[in-house]
This record gives sequence, structure tokens and C-alpha cells, in this order.
Amino acid sequence: MARRVGGRGPSAGRAGHGQRRTDRRRHRTVDRAGECTVIADRRLLPHESGPEVLDQLRTRLTCLGLERDGLKVTAELTLDMPGFETDQDAPLVGALVDAAAAAGAGHPPLGGWTAACDGGFLARDAKLPVVVFGPGSVSEQAHRADESVAIDQLVIAARTYARIILDLLGVS
Repeated sequence: MARRVGGRGPSAGRAGHGQRRTDRRRHRTVDRAGECTVIADRRLLPHESGPEVLDQLRTRLTCLGLERDGLKVTAELTLDMPGFETDQDAPLVGALVDAAAAAGAGHPPLGGWTAACDGGFLARDAKLPVVVFGPGSVSEQAHRADESVAIDQLVIAARTYARIILDLLGVS
């Protein structure tokens, strides 16, 4: 038993009652009535921690009163990827903007980034300022079977990195 979720058309999904999983050894689908698994990717903001957000989620789930209806709900934290934010006036940001312009990248836009990276650990644990800069497009090129970066963008990024290092070390 399933019902349509969302709108109409090829992107509309189906919601099933129960969990479906594939038994790879027998190449068949097994229905498990009465069980449903929901996986959510909740990104952390700079002032949040994974355990805090998990506690908030558990509180909200408890408030729904699902257990009164005989439903058991569990929530777990599988990845604690810290968010980060670097002040636009930080020396590293100024060095990046100047180096990118000098290397031919123009002036990169300053702003937030909705993806995650190891920079959050450097900001949180080592108290380092962090910027995200690189060749290509995360939204259009990264994490795909045909992932690639144009050579000219790679050269500009390499020049930018070299100029940042020289600038921060005080080398002309």
C-alpha cells in the first residue's frame, strides 16, 4: 500500500507503509510491515553542536505523542560535522580576496556555504579561521561520475593558494 507524495509528474515520490529493503543475495525486495526508517541530513550552524540538535529533535519527537499511538521512535546522531563562520574582516579573508584577484579569479563572492567540509573541525578544534575556495563548481561539477575541473581554473586556484601563503608569511 503506497500513496503519492508531493505533486504530479516524474519527480513525485511514493510513500509506503513499512520499510522496503533489497535482499541482494536473492535479488528480491522484502517488505517489513510496521517499520519505517527515515534518514535526515541536518547541517549544523556555527553555534550548534550535534548532541544539542539531537536533544532538540528528540524533544520534538516526544511532543508528538507517537508512543501513545503505539509507535516507537528513535533518533541517532551518525555524523557530527561542525559548522563554521569566519569574520569577513579576518586577515585570511582579505588575503584570499586579494590573491584571487591577482591570480585572475576576480573577486570571489563572500557568503555562506550550505555544504560541509573538514574546515569545521579546524575552526572548532584548532580555533583557526577557515575559508572555502577552489576551482570548479560544487553544485554543478563535484561528486558526480564525470567530476572534472578545467585546467585554467585549476591553475588560477593554485596561483591563488600560493599568493595567500606568501601574503600571510609576509613574503613579497
